[in-house]
Amino acid sequence: MKKIILFFGLLALLACSSLPKYVELQSTKDANDIMKRAQKAEADSYYEQAQHLFDKAFGLYTSVDNLKGIIISGLAVARQYYYLENMEQYDEWYMKMSVIAHNDAPDLIPLLYLLQMEVAFDTEEYGRVITLSLAIDTSQKEMQTELLSYRLLALLKTGQPYQNEFDGIKKNIAPLRSMFKRNKLDDPKIVSYAAYTLGYALSKQKQWEKALEFFDIAHEYDQLIENTSGLADDVYAVGVAYENLGDTEMALSCFIRAKDMYDIINNDEMSSVTEAKIKNITQ
Repeated sequence: MKKIILFFGLLALLACSSLPKYVELQSTKDANDIMKRAQKAEADSYYEQAQHLFDKAFGLYTSVDNLKGIIISGLAVARQYYYLENMEQYDEWYMKMSVIAHNDAPDLIPLLYLLQMEVAFDTEEYGRVITLSLAIDTSQKEMQTELLSYRLLALLKTGQPYQNEFDGIKKNIAPLRSMFKRNKLDDPKIVSYAAYTLGYALSKQKQWEKALEFFDIAHEYDQLIENTSGLADDVYAVGVAYENLGDTEMALSCFIRAKDMYDIINNDEMSSVTEAKIKNITQ
């Protein structure tokens, strides 16, 4: 299943709101470029490389006191330490960003909760995911959609109703797609993940044809942003849907493509899973 790491991607960060719009500090431009590289490394599970790059971006944002950049890159550093199993550094970075957000950037406090939810979801503490999601109140479409996605998946995992969350995500997809066209999204992966989440929920209900519609949307947007990791999961999910619909030829094509992508990003676990699917069809 696709990993739900979303909101800490590249942002259109201004150096200082008091400067004229045509002025952009070189440090901020450099930091934004590094964030792109860090995000790609993280998506490919190169957490040490990602940690180094996010830390470098953090230093550049800090040099010009760009609060939004500081908090987003700092939380990204914390997240890498979590996946590197260095909880001491994770806690240190998280607490530092928490102090700054609560005192200087309260509009970014939801990001603190979203990182906690990500960690709780990864450790299968689904009840904690649900509890944390209830503590966040935001009208920001991207954060709201990520929150709903976490909660939907946690409710699904615990066998609880999730129709309200499903409807909320579905309602947000059209505005998010519009924001994507206008280049107004902080992290364009939110469109693909929202669609994927709905497809995943429908597949659990064995509504395979409806699931395909959303997996196709996820694939479209992951392709537009060249998100190989996301594309591999999209194509694999489409293959599973076709397999359950009895179309083994389409399923086989999807599994072959997905396996090649998993090999490219060195996802050995999903490469093995997909290879087993291929063998099951071709034997």
